[in-house]
Amino acid sequence: MPFPPQGTVEFHERVVQAMGGRLATLEFLRFFLLPGHGHAGLGGYGPGIALADGMPALMRWVVAGLAPDSILASHVRDGDGLVDLRRPALPYPAVTRYIGGDPSIPSSWDAEWTFG
Repeated sequence: MPFPPQGTVEFHERVVQAMGGRLATLEFLRFFLLPGHGHAGLGGYGPGIALADGMPALMRWVVAGLAPDSILASHVRDGDGLVDLRRPALPYPAVTRYIGGDPSIPSSWDAEWTFG
């Protein structure tokens, strides 16, 4: 069952406001939403996508100072455990936008950044 993200979204927005705006906040905070992914769901099972390399991205940020602009997310099919979809996940409030081609591969998606 998906975990409702609204409380986390509201907390994130309060941090953005308190710390001087969205661009300033991106220096130390990135929040990745994964629609349809259950709370603490492991392995990408379920209707949504799951982060495939979230921990390595976090480690690169902490160790090398390279903040992730996107993280590859995957969906794993129930039953056989095969990855049937990959696409980039972006820091909130950015979203991925389908641009054409095979929707199961990352190159079919582009970033849509909104900093309103």
